[in-house]
Amino acid sequence: MPRPLFRESPSIPDTEVKANPRGFAIKFLMSDGSNTDIVSHSFNGFPVSTSSDFSAMLQAIARSGAEPPPGSELERFLGSHPTAKTFLTSQTQLPQSWAATSFYSVNAVQFTDAQGRNRFVRYQFIPEAGEHSLAAGEEATKSADYLSEELAARVAANPVRFTWYAQIGEDSDVIDDPARPRPDDRPRVPLGHIVIDQVGPNSPKADRSLAFLPGSLPPGIEFADPMLTIRNASYPLQERNS
Repeated sequence: MPRPLFRESPSIPDTEVKANPRGFAIKFLMSDGSNTDIVSHSFNGFPVSTSSDFSAMLQAIARSGAEPPPGSELERFLGSHPTAKTFLTSQTQLPQSWAATSFYSVNAVQFTDAQGRNRFVRYQFIPEAGEHSLAAGEEATKSADYLSEELAARVAANPVRFTWYAQIGEDSDVIDDPARPRPDDRPRVPLGHIVIDQVGPNSPKADRSLAFLPGSLPPGIEFADPMLTIRNASYPLQERNS
């Protein structure tokens, strides 16, 4: 029976596999003073399709305890939500590095071009270094903060680069279901590169000052999944209560 943890808590060690998926948030400071934010994680998909199911899953986790007994509320929830069970039980490898992990946006957005044509996309951030995981048992040799330590050392030697893609949906794709990832054969368009060339302060105060809001979008990009509305409204509450 899975015992989920959430990486938002800074006390969870990097060596804890139940801290998967790992997150990657990006904030663009626009020339007009506004922000554009992207929140992604290292699993191509989401445990549930709707905000109400996500709330039900979190409540089931909270009420089932650290060691859910047979027949627990969480076990019953996962029995009726196979995608959530896959999400919580299949992420069994630890990343070798933040820089060797792919990240995926959860929700689709709508791109509108100058001619008024719409396309529905999800973002992917693919590492230039390739994807690499720790070997089985290797975590025993790592510190609780090995990912942060490794990234700082890597960036000191060379910038870390990710290619930013927009994976384009087809008419047959379900746009507003984050639990259903796009098929691999859907075309990807490179939008640019994310380059990390320095490591900033890592503190609760610095984290709260950033306040990533996945619904902060520039002109020409709009919500395509109603879950973004809920996420955008709830994140500031999470920051105030952290």
